Amino acid sequence: TKEAGGGEATDTKQKADGLLEEENRRQDALLEVLRVAHVVEGFMQDTASQLTYYGLAQLHSGVAEGEMCVFFRNNHFCTLARHRDELYLLVTDVGYYEQEKIVWEKLADVSGDNAFCDAGFRVYTPHRSPPTAPPVTIQSVQNALVGLAQTGVAAAAGIAAAAGG
Repeated sequence: TKEAGGGEATDTKQKADGLLEEENRRQDALLEVLRVAHVVEGFMQDTASQLTYYGLAQLHSGVAEGEMCVFFRNNHFCTLARHRDELYLLVTDVGYYEQEKIVWEKLADVSGDNAFCDAGFRVYTPHRSPPTAPPVTIQSVQNALVGLAQTGVAAAAGIAAAAGG
């Protein structure tokens, strides 16, 4: 009958409309994912140092004078301390092992352009390493880690003493 044939055509059209609607939803969802990815990419480029000015302000307001805490940035855990209203990171990079006077890095800027300081939190300008540095060996890395651990304990004691603890 004509009605039966018309019903099949209507069912086919409804199925096609449903498939088209589903495809439009998928495309809209994909466009939303791409939009979010673009926003995330922009954020990652703007905060490549993994620290924002907002985050730096939050650290200043959240870390008390004389307090030490663990700070995670650029896939590394660091010791962060507040001394005389400034924030400092304990320098643990083996690349500074030969720079015995470098103990702290002043955390004042998100770009990483910060000053190095000695154990007394005084700005220190490191001397340049000789062009022919000895090769890095397991023993030299172990020695560096032991030296850094000892420096960290001494620095922590200095902060505790300065804070009156």
